[in-house]
Amino acid sequence: MGEDGRLRAVVALAQGMAAAHTPREFWRAAALGARDGLDGSFAALSVWERDHGRLKVLVNAGERAVGRRSSRTRRRTRSTSSPRSPSSCTSGGRAAASRTPG
Repeated sequence: MGEDGRLRAVVALAQGMAAAHTPREFWRAAALGARDGLDGSFAALSVWERDHGRLKVLVNAGERAVGRRSSRTRRRTRSTSSPRSPSSCTSGGRAAASRTPG
């Protein structure tokens, strides 16, 4: 994806997030924008719940890899250590996009 494509993806991300009426729509627009901007096939938006010691998935967008379960059916695991907080996000959320071969 060239410079123009990335710029279009950022504009689409901003427009999608601006058009959202609910937090879930906002999160989905952010995940879809990250996925498209990184030319990926899947993106997730998560937040670390420090008090509960777990990572909560806010939204999944795109095609998951074969054999991956939905976040609703995945067992929750507890952890005593916190992942690094992303410095660019003040809410403590994290977005990730992944590419699948092919």
